[in-house]
Amino acid sequence: MLGWLRRQWAQRDGVTRGNGSLHQRFRLIFEQLEERTAPSASPLGDLNAGALNSAPTFLNGERWFTELTFSNGLTRIFFVANTAATGEELWMTDGTPAGTTLVRDIVQGTGSSSPRFLTNVNGTLFFAANDGQSGFELWTSDGTAGGTTRVVDIRGGTGAGSDPRFLVNVDGTLFFAANDGQNGFELWRSGGTAATTQMVANLNAGAASSNPHWLINANNILFFAADPGGNPPGFQLFRLDPATNSPTAIPDPTPISVLNPNPRLRNPRWPVYFPDQQRLFFIGEERTNAGGLVELRMWYINQGATIAPQRVIDVVDPGNDGFFLTAVQDPTTGRDFLFWRDRRPSPFIRLWVLDPGVASPGVTAVSLASDPFDLHNHNGVLMFSQGQGIDREPAFVDTRGQTLSSLSATLLANINPTGPSLTRPIYFPTDFAGQPALWNYLGTQATWYHWQSTVFFTSLGGSSSNLGLLYFAANDGVNGIELWRANNTLSAVNMVLTVNNDQIAPGPRSSVPRFLAAGAGSLLFSATGNDPSGGAFLGEEPWIEIGPPRILRVLAPPARIYRMRDVLQFIVVMDKPTLVSGTPKLNLILSDTSSPALQQQNVQASYVSGSGSRQLIFRYTVLRGHRDLDGIEIASPLDLSNGTITNIVGDQGDGQFTPSPQAFAGVRINGLPPWVLQVKGPPVGTYGVGDILTFQLITSEVVTAVPSGATNQIVPYLNIRIGNVTRQAYLVGGSGTNTLTFRYKVVAGDYAPEGIYLDPTEPFNAGTYNIRAPSITLPAPAPNPPVITGPRDLDTAIRTPVLFRVYVDTRGPRISNITLPGLRNYVTGQVLEFRFRFNETVFVRGSSGGRPTLRLQVGSAVRHATLTSGHATNVLTFRYTIQAHDQDLDGIRILGFHLPSGVRITDAVGNLALLTFTPPDTRLIRVNVPTIRL
Repeated sequence: MLGWLRRQWAQRDGVTRGNGSLHQRFRLIFEQLEERTAPSASPLGDLNAGALNSAPTFLNGERWFTELTFSNGLTRIFFVANTAATGEELWMTDGTPAGTTLVRDIVQGTGSSSPRFLTNVNGTLFFAANDGQSGFELWTSDGTAGGTTRVVDIRGGTGAGSDPRFLVNVDGTLFFAANDGQNGFELWRSGGTAATTQMVANLNAGAASSNPHWLINANNILFFAADPGGNPPGFQLFRLDPATNSPTAIPDPTPISVLNPNPRLRNPRWPVYFPDQQRLFFIGEERTNAGGLVELRMWYINQGATIAPQRVIDVVDPGNDGFFLTAVQDPTTGRDFLFWRDRRPSPFIRLWVLDPGVASPGVTAVSLASDPFDLHNHNGVLMFSQGQGIDREPAFVDTRGQTLSSLSATLLANINPTGPSLTRPIYFPTDFAGQPALWNYLGTQATWYHWQSTVFFTSLGGSSSNLGLLYFAANDGVNGIELWRANNTLSAVNMVLTVNNDQIAPGPRSSVPRFLAAGAGSLLFSATGNDPSGGAFLGEEPWIEIGPPRILRVLAPPARIYRMRDVLQFIVVMDKPTLVSGTPKLNLILSDTSSPALQQQNVQASYVSGSGSRQLIFRYTVLRGHRDLDGIEIASPLDLSNGTITNIVGDQGDGQFTPSPQAFAGVRINGLPPWVLQVKGPPVGTYGVGDILTFQLITSEVVTAVPSGATNQIVPYLNIRIGNVTRQAYLVGGSGTNTLTFRYKVVAGDYAPEGIYLDPTEPFNAGTYNIRAPSITLPAPAPNPPVITGPRDLDTAIRTPVLFRVYVDTRGPRISNITLPGLRNYVTGQVLEFRFRFNETVFVRGSSGGRPTLRLQVGSAVRHATLTSGHATNVLTFRYTIQAHDQDLDGIRILGFHLPSGVRITDAVGNLALLTFTPPDTRLIRVNVPTIRL
């Protein structure tokens, strides 16, 4: 079928094929255009090697390329591709060939899971897929094979599948239509797990289907059309009440004629929502109570849906081509416009527009252009194709600064002077009635499946002052159907070329771009072309036109007050990998509303790194006198006078912010008062009783500490946490310099074996002293004189430092364990060994040369076990050798330690060891017990 379609396009465009060659050759001409675009289109890879196509022939569902940003900030594009090895499966790309990968081969081997209805729900991809066993069911993916799983088998066990369709995200919940095999096609919802996937309501009771369709998210409220099976028959408009989570049918309209006292509203379609108006507009049939058609009308309903729909204007069905209701807002004034396609007065099909804010019966509508197709809102400009027969070209209506009566249609470009550059779109099921299983989901209700291939306007970027780029497929009559791009003012239209400055499909052969979608700051599309790197024919593969880089957002430094010489780092997040040359600047505005006499200051953060990535790092250092206590602001655009930012093929960005620059209320600047640059703590070590802990506060400039009164002065101090108590280190010197010195003398009872630290709740207290720096003079807005600040008090809000390995210990070592000799009889010449383990390292100190001993009672005599080892360890070992006259028949006793005069056992800082202990049971340690021989 795809080949048949291509032959049809070729015949329409005056290009025919024969055995892969072209019967007509044309010269490449661009005389009617203003300029050619920078070369930037390239394939994401030859996924289905050689001339075979990786793009699926058709897709059930509108979305082929779908952008997701994961919780880690990474942006990826999901799409469906068909390869000989895997069949039609889910793929993912970061916009580079190396980053284009298969997500999961759901049906292993050459079989296809045929994913469709790819839908982003708050960073999770939902889609319908067929695993070859359960039929089409609901799946999710996080971009990994393991994270690509079926949510639940809604139609379990049958293999037929529930066939999820019309997926839509409403306030973080997925809504869709599905058939569980018992209730027909009804409305379902899912939070991404089996437990949260459930039918919302069985609107058409029993096995009959209500066939929900035209699902639309209207400010986080779901509206949809469904057939509840009532009388008269037909689809009705429903609203899902967010309070009850149950669908409610919209009331039928009020009568306007005695001939139809009970009007019924049936078959709503083409819904469009206006957030400012909080109104949902749609096309629907007004019928009699018996089901007869009275009139086809446009209607609107308020978002709250508390009253019946209001009639807007009668319309005439333009056929299965559709009405294309399209909302456009003027970005400069906020004025809304509603455009649509209408056959009135018959037989002419024209573009119409009205003001949705004053919609009422008999509203004035304006006719603008003939036979419009593919209405598209391009950031306040309505794009469409217009014309009939041999002259269909792209056109637009610019709403910016216009009123309803002043609107007019303008030709964008006459791309093909000898014929149409845009062909009439193909729709289903009208054009392919032989495949109702694929395209007619709603039984007798026709659906407008617009195959988005030959004409599909797609916008990339844009703001109120910058329309962004516009892409579409067109045929200039010479080069076949290729990708075209209009610049951000719609003043230049040109063909998108490859990195070789050639067409995607060189010569008159068509590349037939389709499935155009903006994502990750680029345009992604499917096309049949040649590999720019080698010229080989690729078949239909995914391509990317990366476009110039745009700023997505700015990540600010942590929220706090920044002082003089502090460095603030800003991360400018781009929509694609960006190359940077020179030193672009990020403009910052410092304006302190709390001090209106101070001059607004415009400062800059300079680019420092990030070229080649999507995150560009800029840094700004707070200077003396800079101040903004209500939060800094970022001004657009980037200052590119000292550098450039481009995409990887050289398209240069303008540095504009989309959306508007942010204000960071929590990021505050105060470079006026002197402040503490650094806190230096005592040297690494363990401190005991009488030791001095010295701290130094290094200030940003010279300060002087003077008492604020004559008596009862409290000297400035630091609050030090030593264990579970707070001590004060008082100022002892440094006034008149930029180094203030504080000291604390360790006293008995202080104990911090895990280290000391400054109290985080109040590390520094100025007491009753003024710690000040001299006045400075600052400029003020003209004609005001300069501002003299007066004395500037030191900012006491210091950042608490980490004090490495500063310990306080005023407690002596304690015996934690005693190891005795073996419990037995010892004879002359044998050694008794006693090991005393302490809770910390101990030191044997003294100048007399004596050594500690362990006193033992052996029989009636007192003996001394000599210290043999253990200095500078936590175990002291004592030994005694049994003498010939020693005897103890009932067991020895340990009497305690003996320290010669001047000898001490201490810890590292001199705390005396506590040498008391409970004597262990030594009754079985006997000495020279006679052996009795029988």
